[in-house]
Amino acid sequence: MTDETLVRVVVVVAIAAISVTSALVARRGPALVRRQVTIPGFGPGVVLFSSSDCSSCAAMRAALATREDVSEVTYEELGGAFPKQVTRVPAVARLDEHGDGWIAFGIVGSRRLRRWLGGP
Repeated sequence: MTDETLVRVVVVVAIAAISVTSALVARRGPALVRRQVTIPGFGPGVVLFSSSDCSSCAAMRAALATREDVSEVTYEELGGAFPKQVTRVPAVARLDEHGDGWIAFGIVGSRRLRRWLGGP
């Protein structure tokens, strides 16, 4: 094998590795993170912001079904106007009596929910 052929093979392998890595990262979607938020008028406890025609919201509703401290607020209940801090659904927020706490968007897995919310 000549040096030129070896270089070509290395370049092709590197491009393939980068392509596979990019595809895996893109498939995973955005990282779920909590961010600090103040949403006056909601809480205390866990609030699920959802919409009636959202399939992801149904998955979050099911994940939170065993918790007793969860209240759900739908887009339709609020007349099509969520608080400005809620930019998409589903959104799960843990708020204190003043509306201070954190919010996470997307489908949060059951293990992460237990870690973030505590309890069952």
